[in-house]
Amino acid sequence: MTEQVLPKFEGKFSNEEDALAKVKTDFGQIITVNSVGCLNPKSTEDVQKIIHYCNRNEIPVNTRGMSHSASGQCLVDQGIVINIKTMNKILSIDFDGKTGSVVVEGGITWEKLVRETLKLNATPPTLTDWQKLTVGGTISTGGLGFMSHDSGIQADNVLELEVVSGDGEIRICSLTENSDLFNLVRSGLGQFGVITKVKMKLNRAPKIMHVTKLLIDNAKEFHDLSTQLLKEPDFECIHAFLIPNTKVEFGKKMGQSVVAENSDYFAEKCKNEEEFTFFVELVQYEYEDQFFLKKEIPLNGLKHSYQEDFFSYVTKEPPLIITEKEKGKTAHPELATFIPFSQFSGFMNEFQLMHKATDMSDGPVLFIPMKSSSIQTPLFVKPEEDFYFIGILRNAYPNTKERIEYLSELNNELYQIAIKYGGNRYPCDSINKPGNPEEWAVHFGNQWPDMTAGKLKFDPNNTFRSMLNIFHK
Repeated sequence: MTEQVLPKFEGKFSNEEDALAKVKTDFGQIITVNSVGCLNPKSTEDVQKIIHYCNRNEIPVNTRGMSHSASGQCLVDQGIVINIKTMNKILSIDFDGKTGSVVVEGGITWEKLVRETLKLNATPPTLTDWQKLTVGGTISTGGLGFMSHDSGIQADNVLELEVVSGDGEIRICSLTENSDLFNLVRSGLGQFGVITKVKMKLNRAPKIMHVTKLLIDNAKEFHDLSTQLLKEPDFECIHAFLIPNTKVEFGKKMGQSVVAENSDYFAEKCKNEEEFTFFVELVQYEYEDQFFLKKEIPLNGLKHSYQEDFFSYVTKEPPLIITEKEKGKTAHPELATFIPFSQFSGFMNEFQLMHKATDMSDGPVLFIPMKSSSIQTPLFVKPEEDFYFIGILRNAYPNTKERIEYLSELNNELYQIAIKYGGNRYPCDSINKPGNPEEWAVHFGNQWPDMTAGKLKFDPNNTFRSMLNIFHK
């Protein structure tokens, strides 16, 4: 650092080895960097001070929440990390029993937020499958969840943001005020500033979650069901996993008691462990003091239904986290992609031809069918028609260089197949494509001119950088 005296912060700045060791990598554990400082801010002014300091000294900056990215989205090499999770307060809640809003600091986790809003029987419209992530972090990516087919992504449900942009200015932005910045920060991958405060919508929370689990043998039957579910929005949560035909996997998804009660059925399915089955989970909301009619699923096959309260359901640990606790931390060579509905059959044929059950290393393949029209955030790059989010969420067991390289190469091949079928990347995974500004320009398409203009306007010194290499070579 060329400037000797740092500003005085309400929070804590450190360049000590133990502090920097905590920000060297992310959840993916594939990329490692050497940052030169880490700020745990206590206020928006702290964030502003460090950005001004870095601008004067030509030091790159990046924002880090719970570091759940897989390819260095929250990492910065030879730069300073803003550890935003120390800014985690709820500032206000306004709810009339049906609709409302909540204002929070950008570093709060969704779990803490939902725990508080549920005291008023309120919830954000969309939640992801892992609530121990920061609000600012998921909004920066988009925030796709099981409710997104009807409620949009989390970025769609933001009403207003306070942002410290790359030039060090504190700006309030929304659809009507500084709308250019508002549309750049949501799903902008942290390239334009730090989200320090968020005002978002609240809806009425359900009293009971009516959950139905079912198994589907093939991609066509699953796709037919998905198409019908999007046409008739009777279910508030929709997601599925592609799982290998093993007793262990069926037990994890359907429950051991269900497997025991249907032993002949599962014995037959497990005869070929190299084949896959679609496990589908659907949820209907039941509200207090409101008539509830359970929707029947027009599908033959094994089904299992039960009830759960809202908080318990949305805060369950996802399979990837459970596996890490069982088998130990490992690298995560992941691919997250969007595939248009009309191209699903072709993509899945190629996926299943090139994959064995062992290629997943106990990692799930997640499917969320999405209505394209439900998503309004400009930088959330998606197909124009209805589409699937497909997350190939691999673990690298054993955690060796050779295993990571093998799984990463599978992801790169599959990404090229996705592009061939009109798909695109949801950039929270671990692949290295797009890998430079020219390739990112193709990814963002007609949004790229607004992004480059916005970068010059709000971050003229290219202070905000990550390992995604979006604007710098």
